[in-house]
Amino acid sequence: MWKRLGKWLAVLLLLTTCTMPPVSGIAAQADAALEAEQSGSTVTISGHTGADDPPKVALLVVDAQGQTVYFQDVAGGGASFRIQFQPAETASNGKAVATLYSRTPVSDTFSLKAENGEEKKIGVTLRIEGFDKEEILAKSGWSIKKGSSVYDLLVYAAEENELDVEVSDPDGDGHDLYVKSIAGLAEFDKGPGSGWVYKVNGVGPQAPVDRYVLEDGDDVEWLYTSDYGNTEIGDGSGQDRIAYRVSNKDAVNVEKALNQLTFAEDVETIARIAEDLFFDLAEYSIEKQRGFVADVGLFLQAACERAATFAVPKKESWETTRVIELPGEDAKKLLAAQAEFQEKLQEMLESSTLYKPLLKELKPTLLIGLPSDQETTKYQILVDREAWEAMRQAGARLGIARGNWRTDLLLKQPLTIGADPFQLTVQFYDDQEQTAQVEEIRNGWTGTLQPLTASYRLESSMAGAVAYQINWPLTGVPEEGGWPSLYVRTGGQAGWQAATPLVTIEEEKAKAVVETPGDMVVMSAQASFQDVLDAPAGYAWAREPVQALAAVGVVKGKSPLRFGLTDTVTRQEFAAMLARISEKEAVGEQRDDGAGISRLEIASRLAQAYGGGGSIEPLRFTDLQMIPELDREAVALCTSHGWMLGRADGRFDPQAVITRAEAAAVLYRFWRNVQTQGK
Repeated sequence: MWKRLGKWLAVLLLLTTCTMPPVSGIAAQADAALEAEQSGSTVTISGHTGADDPPKVALLVVDAQGQTVYFQDVAGGGASFRIQFQPAETASNGKAVATLYSRTPVSDTFSLKAENGEEKKIGVTLRIEGFDKEEILAKSGWSIKKGSSVYDLLVYAAEENELDVEVSDPDGDGHDLYVKSIAGLAEFDKGPGSGWVYKVNGVGPQAPVDRYVLEDGDDVEWLYTSDYGNTEIGDGSGQDRIAYRVSNKDAVNVEKALNQLTFAEDVETIARIAEDLFFDLAEYSIEKQRGFVADVGLFLQAACERAATFAVPKKESWETTRVIELPGEDAKKLLAAQAEFQEKLQEMLESSTLYKPLLKELKPTLLIGLPSDQETTKYQILVDREAWEAMRQAGARLGIARGNWRTDLLLKQPLTIGADPFQLTVQFYDDQEQTAQVEEIRNGWTGTLQPLTASYRLESSMAGAVAYQINWPLTGVPEEGGWPSLYVRTGGQAGWQAATPLVTIEEEKAKAVVETPGDMVVMSAQASFQDVLDAPAGYAWAREPVQALAAVGVVKGKSPLRFGLTDTVTRQEFAAMLARISEKEAVGEQRDDGAGISRLEIASRLAQAYGGGGSIEPLRFTDLQMIPELDREAVALCTSHGWMLGRADGRFDPQAVITRAEAAAVLYRFWRNVQTQGK
């Protein structure tokens, strides 16, 4: 407040200040009194202080916007005063309040009109569009004070139309505001990627809403999007806004820094944001800072990626298919900028025992932010030999992102890049096509299937050489008992198939590593095996393994409604299940004689499919002599990794045949372990 006083006092014109101490012999007045009015261009404030007031009492006048337009100390102890002044041109017209800060403060409200009467005005238009193009406020013209921001316009229009507006102000300083809700429609109401964005003259400005100052003739739109990071990027720069979200709701400093990265365009700016963040965090105790470590790690990775984000050249017109080329020279510059920023981080965190270890976890990444437009649904990304070589030397991966959607390319083997550039095609389907795809997937599935993400298509000219780490925003919530499963359609006449990659749900996103590109969607799948759903408490351990492996197509039921928990699993059944996990031809003997498979044979098959690796603990089973020496290494591998367990009495029981429920549990543990290790 006191910083404002100096600014306003410099422009005030004080006409008369009269203070009259109490006349000797006349008692001072007990209670303070105040009266304020404006006549013409002059404001007159008169009254007296209280008898028990200190020698000096503050008198303050604020305008309708809360700005200080006058400040003066008047004599206390019951003295009378009469003050006159002319308000500055910059004062806001409307109701003003004069307050005398006596021991019992008194105030008076009056109508204030700045000198010269008329404020300088500009004309703008405003339109507010809600979810699914609902018209909340039709496009209309507004006359506002020159120097007003987009936020000022929104608040003014909302008051005039009785619309509620809710904003977030992390620092509590009235700056860098974020609009959370308009007319009762709030962020996340329509999904994890939904929220409000604004455009000025058709462009999504790279500035907080309260810092964008409007000019005469500007056309302002507020739009509610269900795919945050998509609708708002119709900006003239052609760059996309990559969305990040903190896990700790108290990490407001980190969240603010992540938002600021969106507007950073060079290494110096990114470094300054990082410095400001660590300066702010230093005000907290070490114990509290420990709760922010994960989110600080997110910020550091995001900041490094921002330093190496490819700015897609601006395009005046948009097509259904957009071709994006990444030249080698640009890749080198971006990776050099990333390395420069990492050096700055090293210096910045040299003495930090809490945050310095996070630098070792940073993954060099060259990121392409896909520009978004209502008309563009397909992107062809071309990366030449020189760019790939630059990434290889930097040990960097290639990330493709659009808002909350992201896919990273992970090298599986050294690349042999020819003269032709590597091509990756990304396609985003419309609602009608996605609905048709979901219905096609549901055909032939006995149980419940619900989409968890939108469907996309990835095509690559380097099939087999790269894997795709998907990171897609959720559009649905997994049902109780449902298992997240990736469905893939590779093209041609092949239909949709459940894929075996492990899908995890984290921070409102579906994550998986996929090796075969094509059409993809994540579904929540729940098989309708009645014997599993009605299984007694003694078989509760089998529900998750059966549901998970059925969802990804590894296990099948004896019939659409029966899994056969207590049935003996045959050699052929187990070989087929294992082959679906390892995506290899079934290994070992496949006699179709209906005979059960022993625990010893299962250990041998799992070890053969795994291929070795990892530490092995010595066997300590009481029936060790029953395990042939040639098979003991396989058994040790299985028990060391936790795929198979011993009996409660300490035996391994190598010759016992197992049930389909036990086989599902063993394969489930094997599958998760293999997927986690990337085998």
